[in-house]
Amino acid sequence: MTKPHPSQDLDDPTRARLSPTALKLFLHIVDRWGLSQAEASNLLDRPVPMAADVPQTLTTDQLYRCGLLIEIYVAVHQLYSDEIAGSWLRRPNSALSRETPLQCAIENGLPGLEEILQLLRARQQGW
Repeated sequence: MTKPHPSQDLDDPTRARLSPTALKLFLHIVDRWGLSQAEASNLLDRPVPMAADVPQTLTTDQLYRCGLLIEIYVAVHQLYSDEIAGSWLRRPNSALSRETPLQCAIENGLPGLEEILQLLRARQQGW
């Protein structure tokens, strides 16, 4: 799934087509990371049903957030063991001013998610 950038506003049929898959993957990640409904809602910047079978059409911004979270999830699992990957989001990180990645993402929104992904990409490249 190619993630749309929020500056590219997607038309309604495209958002309706992408939303079910994005939401299903997002909810899988929420479950795997043990996030609360409030944390999930903050990450997606909207109330989140905790079941993928509730039909919703996400905004372009929300689809972009889903795409970033999917990439973050994959990168964390490529870099670390399952045990570390499962708790990585809640561990203080010196590269994020000692905030946890979850705090950074919730407090800073899209820029926070982009910063986290940039950090992980740099680590994948050996930085």
